[in-house]
Amino acid sequence: MLETQEKEKTTCSVERFIGFGKPESKPESKRVFLKNKRLWLGLAFGSALALVIGMGSFVAGQGKSEKPVKRAITVETARVDKHSLAREIKATGTVMARDPLEIGSQASGLKIDLLLAEEGDWVEKGQILARLNTDILNAQLKEEQAILDNAAASYQKSLQPNRQEEINMQRASLDSTAADIAQKEAAIARASAEYNNALSISERYSSLYREGGATAQEAEQKRTDVQSYKAALETAKEGLRQAKLNRERERLRLDEMQTGGRREDISIAASTVAQHRARIEQLQAQIAQAIVRAPAAGLIVERSAHLGEIYNGGIIYKMIRDGELELQAKLPQQDLDQIRLGQEVLVSDGKRTLTGKVWLLAPSVDSTSRLGKIRIALPTDKDLKAGMFVTTTIATVSRDSLAVPESALAYENDKASVLVIENGIAHKRRVNTGLRHDRYVEILDGLQAGETIVKEGTVFVADGDLVRSATL
Repeated sequence: MLETQEKEKTTCSVERFIGFGKPESKPESKRVFLKNKRLWLGLAFGSALALVIGMGSFVAGQGKSEKPVKRAITVETARVDKHSLAREIKATGTVMARDPLEIGSQASGLKIDLLLAEEGDWVEKGQILARLNTDILNAQLKEEQAILDNAAASYQKSLQPNRQEEINMQRASLDSTAADIAQKEAAIARASAEYNNALSISERYSSLYREGGATAQEAEQKRTDVQSYKAALETAKEGLRQAKLNRERERLRLDEMQTGGRREDISIAASTVAQHRARIEQLQAQIAQAIVRAPAAGLIVERSAHLGEIYNGGIIYKMIRDGELELQAKLPQQDLDQIRLGQEVLVSDGKRTLTGKVWLLAPSVDSTSRLGKIRIALPTDKDLKAGMFVTTTIATVSRDSLAVPESALAYENDKASVLVIENGIAHKRRVNTGLRHDRYVEILDGLQAGETIVKEGTVFVADGDLVRSATL
């Protein structure tokens, strides 16, 4: 009974709470309806409360038991495969002219009138680069030409025969030598007769002396006379020889007068003409050298002279023949043995990479440094200039090996590793490396052919990360 009363009180309280008004006496049918309505409302309220409590518990349970799902990182991949690799020798050096030319003139003491080329100009062979003032040289040339004309006239005169009266006088002089010769021959005859006579007398007195018919003094005197006449005979003979020589000279002189001047006069005149001609040729050469021309086609790299200054010899222009540049580098002797003439090499200045060719290997190695020179011909490139510092890469030993791109390698404590992709997961793996060539690195061990690795973006991927290829 008490329990029934409590239920009724609770029901009334709920009704008041939900706004069903005050309790009042109602008919029986309404009382039954209200009783059933209160029951359904209670069941609905309880169900809603249970649902709210259950969902709260479910959400709380879910937060404690499940982890957030990881997303795959998109990467660029590469396949481990064989590549042709070569050992590379690197060297540094300076770009230089392969055949530098220094241009000047042998003329000196002249003012520079024209400078027709500037640094950076390309010139052709024979092109005029500069001109020196030649007014002084031209005046000297005219003077020498006038002197030469006079010398040539003297030479021609020396070749002409003398005047007739001079020839007649010379002929008379020649005739007089004949008379002189006749006199000398007569003198010889007299001297010979006197000598023979004195010799006979001397022999007779010698016989008388032996027989006692003459004294020793007389015999000795006659022998002395013989010597005197003998000397007179020799003198006469020498006079005849001189007369004949004089006749020959006069005859030659007559011949020269009839045909031209004396040989020595002709020779002197000819030498004078040759001397002035040589001087004229020298002046003409200096005038020609006052025009400075390019000895070959090439690039002007320096101008050392200035317009209007007095040129006293030296360099006016520096140029590079045909614009050809080269790299001169020094390598250890063991590296030189692996390089061949004509081999192509890569040359880089940090901004561009060009292909050069080895054209000279040093025939000797420095005994102190053990370094040898290598000269590399460089291609024509407007941005490549003499004096630039460049690096050359020379490939030597070549072999086919497993290799991966340089970008796939990561380094930690000087040890290399790559990220190998297996079932969509990146796994870090240590590798040993070898040759490096053309942006590929040789893998000595740690990888197998056909494996897939992360090529780019290794800094964003850790060991164990989910990855997917960017090509998918």
